Amino acid sequence: MDAARLSGTHNITSCAQVGSPGTIADDGKTPFIISMFGSDGWELANPGNWQLKVFHDGNLAFKRILKQSVPSVGYFNSSGCNKHDSDVQTFEYGWKPGSYRFRYTCSFDTSRVVENVVTVVSSVGLDTSPVRKMRQGERCDQFDCEEGLVCSSLTCQR
Repeated sequence: MDAARLSGTHNITSCAQVGSPGTIADDGKTPFIISMFGSDGWELANPGNWQLKVFHDGNLAFKRILKQSVPSVGYFNSSGCNKHDSDVQTFEYGWKPGSYRFRYTCSFDTSRVVENVVTVVSSVGLDTSPVRKMRQGERCDQFDCEEGLVCSSLTCQR
C-alpha cells in the first residue's frame, strides 16, 4: 500500500436499526448495524478493510471483519474524488437500552481507529430479543451458531 494514498481523510458513520423499513424484507424486529464509509482513497472506503467491535456498556457484543466490496465514486472537486460504501450486519445480540461503542480498526494499519457511540434510551415498541441462532448443519457467519456449536467452513458444527 502506498503511504501517500493512505494519508488522506476518512470517516465512518454507525447506525443502530431494527427491521428494514420501506422494504419487502422488513420484519420489524431484526436488529442491524449499518456502517457507512467515506474516504478520498479506495482502501479506506472498502468495508472489508475494517474490523468492527461493538461494546454494550463496556462488554464485547459483536466482533467481525466487514464484507469486502468495491466502493462507489462520489463527488469530485479540485483535490480529487470521494469514495463511499456501506455495510449491513445482523446484530445477533439485539438492541437493548444502554451505551454502544462501535470501534472500527483498519486491518492493514491498526493505528487507524474510528470510534462512534450510540445510546439506546428505550426499547418501547421494539422487539429486542436476539436473532435465532443457527442449528447444526445450517449456514453460519462467526457468532451465528447455537451454544455448543462452532462456525467452520460456513456451517455450524460440533
